[in-house]
Amino acid sequence: MVYLDTSFIAPLFIAEESSDAVESHLRHLDGALATSDWTRVEFASLLARRVRMKELDIAQADAIREAFEVTLLSSFQMLALSSADCAVAVQLLHDPATGLRAGDALHLGIIHNHRRPRLLSLDQGMVKAAQLLDFPASTGITIER
Repeated sequence: MVYLDTSFIAPLFIAEESSDAVESHLRHLDGALATSDWTRVEFASLLARRVRMKELDIAQADAIREAFEVTLLSSFQMLALSSADCAVAVQLLHDPATGLRAGDALHLGIIHNHRRPRLLSLDQGMVKAAQLLDFPASTGITIER
């Protein structure tokens, strides 16, 4: 199983520089895809921000949200968020050297409690923190700087 965080899923629905590379990587990936209810929350926040910034209008955001939900239901194993995931996230945040943020810690808490599938994230800070904490993680693609 491979767990995709919001930063890896978003380019599938919102055109970004990484969109083609993410799509190509997923086409060649073995194993089941997983994400979580937390990804749903973060994706909703991302769409709301894009509307506020006038990068999307409401109709565009609604269409993207619908495509996102259909894809989650048809292609992903959805991992439910639990209080145990939150407890692990709190523990992971005890080490300030990781630079881990709350939302990223929650993704890792979910991963921890679901047999630690490999994480794919375009957030290099999260990948670095995950690796410091011995989680299997990578960006999966080459990210241009």
